[in-house]
Amino acid sequence: MARRCSHREFEERIEVKPSVELIPDEFEHHTEDGSDIVIHAFIDDTEDDLKNAQQFFDSLKSIGYSDLNRHIHNLERNDFLTVIKYIQDEANNSNTNGLMLFFSCSTKLDGKIYIRFKEKDMPVDIQQIWTQFTCNYCKGLRNKPKIFIFEIRMIHEVAFESTQFRAPTYSLTYDTPPEADILVIYNKTTDETHGKLMNKLGKHMRKYGQREDIITLVSCIPSNNFRPMIISTLTKKFYFTPSEYRGHHYNLYEIEKELTYILQQMKVSVDSAQEKVKEKKKIKKRFSFLFRPNGNSNDEQEKESEERHSRETETRGLTLPATHDSNDNFRFTYSG
Repeated sequence: MARRCSHREFEERIEVKPSVELIPDEFEHHTEDGSDIVIHAFIDDTEDDLKNAQQFFDSLKSIGYSDLNRHIHNLERNDFLTVIKYIQDEANNSNTNGLMLFFSCSTKLDGKIYIRFKEKDMPVDIQQIWTQFTCNYCKGLRNKPKIFIFEIRMIHEVAFESTQFRAPTYSLTYDTPPEADILVIYNKTTDETHGKLMNKLGKHMRKYGQREDIITLVSCIPSNNFRPMIISTLTKKFYFTPSEYRGHHYNLYEIEKELTYILQQMKVSVDSAQEKVKEKKKIKKRFSFLFRPNGNSNDEQEKESEERHSRETETRGLTLPATHDSNDNFRFTYSG
């Protein structure tokens, strides 16, 4: 007769592992203070552009980055190629895990910015800027994110010539970077909208920086005349801050952390209430004699009353009755 196998013999622990598709493939980012990312800003010699760069650095500082105000370079005073060479040397450090350059300036030509070169101001295509940090010039940035953010204030001149029959032109602004792992964020502004990109991006960084990558943060900026153009050859996602959880997993982590905090607060409240009850019991026991009438409890009083009544009864049974005669002398007789 075949032996019937018990249900326990077939019991096996089932382990459900998360899908690898849910695990984002992101660039390495080991330090919370951003010290492994080379970050610099370039500005025109205006107060608005200086505030814009400081706003960008303040947003980074609010999420834990170190103070970067010393990395602000003036496009109208500092020799551009000298600064670029300095940044290239810094980026070739073996501890570097990425590059981020921010430009806040004005221009008359779309896709160009004015730089200081040999004591002269000259326009240069922005494409020529990011090519200075490809593998040909910065081998230390191979397979690492290189991010370029341009907030360009357009200066429009009144044109008297007709543009009705002008042939369309192709701007280098929209060329795809020649190398992988490059992100270009290009935003054209006016005097009214200049600086709003950094304001919105800073808010998103503080609120969603651990959950979302940089492209998502920029794409969520409202499209009221200052949503930037994004050109990306990134092979992975770039997050401003390191974290074990991303996306929906980060939401679950935050909910779990909040529930844990609430439960801990409830436990503290319960423990405190129990301690108060114990203290009250100790006090009542210590001063319980104050609550006894005449120093004795009701039970003790009843017991004393019964004992007194018993003694009186025994005493009456042993007492000899007495009679007296006419001569006023007592005569004792034993009761029958």
